[in-house]
Amino acid sequence: MSIQVSVPLPTGTLSPALAFWWNGSNERLFPVEIGTFGGFDSEGRPDRARPMDTLIGAGGERNYVYCLPPWTHGAVVDLSFSLPDDGRTDAVELTVDDVRVVSDDRCSDFEGLFDRGFESAPNRWLGASIGSADQRVNMKPEPAVAHSGNGVLELSYGGESSETPPSADLAMETYVLVPSADETGGPAVALYTDTQVQPSATAEWLLGRAERCRGELPDGGWARTEICLPPEWTGRWHRLKVRVNPPDEAGTGEERFRVLVDDLELLTSPDCPRACP
Repeated sequence: MSIQVSVPLPTGTLSPALAFWWNGSNERLFPVEIGTFGGFDSEGRPDRARPMDTLIGAGGERNYVYCLPPWTHGAVVDLSFSLPDDGRTDAVELTVDDVRVVSDDRCSDFEGLFDRGFESAPNRWLGASIGSADQRVNMKPEPAVAHSGNGVLELSYGGESSETPPSADLAMETYVLVPSADETGGPAVALYTDTQVQPSATAEWLLGRAERCRGELPDGGWARTEICLPPEWTGRWHRLKVRVNPPDEAGTGEERFRVLVDDLELLTSPDCPRACP
């Protein structure tokens, strides 16, 4: 199912957010994409290149709200909901209703970086991907856990059985407005992560749609990572992604493993630009 949504420009009293009601078959995954329709991929699916979320059916009704990022403001965007592509032949159902643009005060002040401190929690994160029903990408209003402020983004897996095998598709992504270089250095983005995963798992950052630049994130408590941005993209939006690669046995134990992300920052760094790692 695909619909078009007209997103207004923000004003002093309007902070655009997307809201909808939905209900889906239990423990089935329903991909949601947003962007400008660009045809179909090799498997006949709509190609919008921007994942919005993966809904996990729970056999009950839910209402979700997402802050809309600056690249959608003043535009008409395509919004698509898809049935699972998991090879199963049993019946599956997804119902979506009451799709609308609303105003949410938690969705203001997103110039250059979209919700840099995840302070719009408990809203949903626009740009989440999962590969199995035991995985989650959630914003949480937990000041005791956050690096600072009230909100934090959590990518987690494990802790419950799932009919869907584990996958490396556990990720969040956002778009950053690349700043200009100055006398102190080239453009960069920094983020804080707290990586608490199994030894055989990896957490990494990736840059750009082709994911050509990447680097592993440190583990053991909150740590700051600076990532150089391409100066040729100054003044344009560039994709930043954080991905967790769970091991094959993820989802079979009782313990949940997680990566926390918080406090993104645009800056210039004397270490930038530099070649991709």
